[in-house]
Amino acid sequence: MEGWGTLRRWIRKVVNDATRAVESIAVDPNARLREFASAVKTVALDAALTREELSMRVCALADQALGQRAPRRPSVVRPRLLAKRGQARAILARFVRLPFEAQTVHPVISALDVLRELYACKGYVLPDRVVVRLGRAWREAIDSYDRYKALLAFESATHFALRVALRNGSVFVARSFAFRNQAMLLIPPDEWKTKRNHFYVHLKLPQDSREFLGPLIEHLDQSLIVLRDATTRGDVRIDSAVHLDRCGIFYD
Repeated sequence: MEGWGTLRRWIRKVVNDATRAVESIAVDPNARLREFASAVKTVALDAALTREELSMRVCALADQALGQRAPRRPSVVRPRLLAKRGQARAILARFVRLPFEAQTVHPVISALDVLRELYACKGYVLPDRVVVRLGRAWREAIDSYDRYKALLAFESATHFALRVALRNGSVFVARSFAFRNQAMLLIPPDEWKTKRNHFYVHLKLPQDSREFLGPLIEHLDQSLIVLRDATTRGDVRIDSAVHLDRCGIFYD
């Protein structure tokens, strides 16, 4: 499916572009120190403050500086992805026309249904009634009061969820060879009953499970005896891991 390659390349590109943009405007590590020093100086020069009030204000500024943490990169990159609305909608407009299916109720299918209806009526806000869950990372933006921003987040979340669903096979296109229904890869029960002997012969496997497992169990028993003897001789030491003093002991 050609659209899958387009989706994958586009997601990789926008994420890389947003990451580079965030890194290019990263706050100077000394900026916070200068900001803190300036705030302390302003408080110290306030002659109207008593000694007790001055101490309280300085402690409050210190606590504020100590409590600041650098935001996680995904939380900074995510808003920049929303700025790619035109590209995101152009790609999704192609995908909503494809006959995606799932064996069970799937949020991606529900999300594509919502977008198909919105694109048909040229909607630009996400209706309040939409309750499709596409991951915790986007939930706050999708549930926000700004329904225009909510639609942007919903579109981006659909992009990422669709990529994952296509890769793990939970969403598929019946006519696609690369993203087909995984159940189609299984042999139908009726065909298995009539052709099982042929399949076993083709795979060169016995139909009796004991005949198949017997040699494997025998080999495992022999290997465990070799390991036991090597441990007794001190060639192998076992604690939280297996330590081999002489790597050739199992090949003698």
